[in-house]
Amino acid sequence: MKNILLVFIASTFMIACKSDKQKMEDAKQVVETFVKDLELENYISVNKIYPSFSKIGKYWILYDFSITDSKIDKDVITIYGTYKQGNTRNQSIMFVLKPSEENGDYIIEKSKGLSSYFGSDEYEFFKNIGCLRGLETDEEIANACNTRIDKYELLVSNLRGEIEKSVNDNMKFIDSQTDYYGNKKQIWNIIHGFGTSAIPSDSYEIDMLELEVIDGSLKGTGNFVPITNIETLYPNTSTKVILSDPTNYKAAYPFFKIIKTDFIKKSIANNKSWSLDCSSLDKLPN
Repeated sequence: MKNILLVFIASTFMIACKSDKQKMEDAKQVVETFVKDLELENYISVNKIYPSFSKIGKYWILYDFSITDSKIDKDVITIYGTYKQGNTRNQSIMFVLKPSEENGDYIIEKSKGLSSYFGSDEYEFFKNIGCLRGLETDEEIANACNTRIDKYELLVSNLRGEIEKSVNDNMKFIDSQTDYYGNKKQIWNIIHGFGTSAIPSDSYEIDMLELEVIDGSLKGTGNFVPITNIETLYPNTSTKVILSDPTNYKAAYPFFKIIKTDFIKKSIANNKSWSLDCSSLDKLPN
């Protein structure tokens, strides 16, 4: 115990002897090392530099990281920077460093902008409905998002179901055609009347469901032939689509389904006028 106390006193004395400029340079070097080791997956070094790093969970790799500013308050140093998130987006990040009690070297105490939640559609949604109010660190943000992510996915799933039902309920048959080679085609009007967001062409497909008379009733046999990438569906707009009919003149009916929900997540992330608040989200069943 005495030896530990002596080391702490010695390290504190060494820090006190350094100028603010030297402290800032030391802290910047620690952050630069952390960024490089994170990219190289040198986790022994990463966890030594940032002891609570594992509590963040999933994180961004800080490509093209650059320090933009810094400030010092006694021995606590804050480093600000930017990095490239994806191919084009520049994202801000902050590191707060303090001297280690073990040897006086600077370590990262906390950060904001490193968690993969930061800047995501989930983050923007949780922020807009008040779930992240007052949270200033990656660890706090990751914990708040993780505890609600299942309810968020349930909400997205419910919206997906409502959009599918709306589109399927409003499909209108126009005509049936047969081309020169005897191939049968159906012409339908699709009306996207739910919400205000367009449905991208790569986010849905239309299945042609073969229908047969079974026990006196017309039922789907489950023979689906998916037709994808037709065109973007815009809200409150009627879109005419021509669908191949693979059923050799048997009855067939199209069924619209969403295969990617990114556009739904983007839509609710950008909606700042949700009637839903965080407490209401928390009350949703899992």
